[in-house]
Amino acid sequence: MRWLGNYIFEWLRGPWPEMLFIRHGHGFHQVGYERVDEGLAKSPLEALGFDISNHLVPLSPMGRDQSSQTGGRLNFRPDIVYASQMRRAIETAELVFPLFTVRQDPRLNEKDFGVGHMMGTEYLEQYYPDHIGRYRRDGKYFSAKAPGGENYIHLFLRLHSLLDTIRRDWAGKKVAVFCHSAVMLAIRQLLEHHDPEQLFVIGKKQDLVNCAILHYRPPERLWGWSRGKFRIELVQPPYVLWKTERTYALETEHELRILKEKFS
Repeated sequence: MRWLGNYIFEWLRGPWPEMLFIRHGHGFHQVGYERVDEGLAKSPLEALGFDISNHLVPLSPMGRDQSSQTGGRLNFRPDIVYASQMRRAIETAELVFPLFTVRQDPRLNEKDFGVGHMMGTEYLEQYYPDHIGRYRRDGKYFSAKAPGGENYIHLFLRLHSLLDTIRRDWAGKKVAVFCHSAVMLAIRQLLEHHDPEQLFVIGKKQDLVNCAILHYRPPERLWGWSRGKFRIELVQPPYVLWKTERTYALETEHELRILKEKFS
C-alpha cells in the first residue's frame, strides 16, 4: 500500500507546473572558445585578450539575435520567469519575455569551473596536472576539471532543491527558466531519470545549443502516475526557434574592443 500513500501525497501537493527550460543565447565566452577550436589561441583568455568573471559575460550580437527571434516565435505565456544570476541568462530572459520581471536564482548558475574559468586544457595540464588527471580518470560527472570547480553531482543537488521550490510555489502554473547547458543536462537527469552514462550519450545526440528549449509538462492521466512513481513528460527533444543566416563579425569585434577596455 506504499504506492497509495505516495499517490495521496502527490495529490495533496497539486500538479506539477508546465515548464520551459531555455539555454542562454550565444555569449562572448563562446567567442573565445570558438577561436581556440580554430587554432587561433591556446585559451579563451588568450583569444579574447582580457579576463572577465563568469557571471558578467554578456550576450554576443548573435546571442541577442537568437534571443529576440526566440521571443518572437515562442507561443508560451509564463506565470513566472526564472533566470540564473549570469548576465547572459538574464539578458536572454529579458529579450524573450520583455514584459516580465525576471526572478534570479543562484541555483540556476552555470557549473562552476573554479580556476579553470577561461583557461584552456593546455594550461590546466601545465599548472594542475594532478587535478586534470583525476578528471580524466573519473570522468566529468564525478570530478571537476579544475580546483574549486563543481561536478554534475553538485548541480544535481542544487537543482533538486530548485525543482522542489518551483513545484511548491507554482503548482499547475506555467514557468519559464533561463539557464545553461550543463544545468539543463542535469535537469534532464532529474526529470527523465537517466543514469550518468545515459546522460552524456543523450547530451551528444541531442545537443543543447544556444536558446535550445526543453519543454516539460505533467501527463493528463492520473497526473503522470506510472509504476508507483510520478513521471513528468518531455514534450519533444531539445529544439530551437531561431534561424541565423548572416555573420556578426563586425559587431562582435566592435563590442570586444569595448569589453577589453572595460576589463583589461
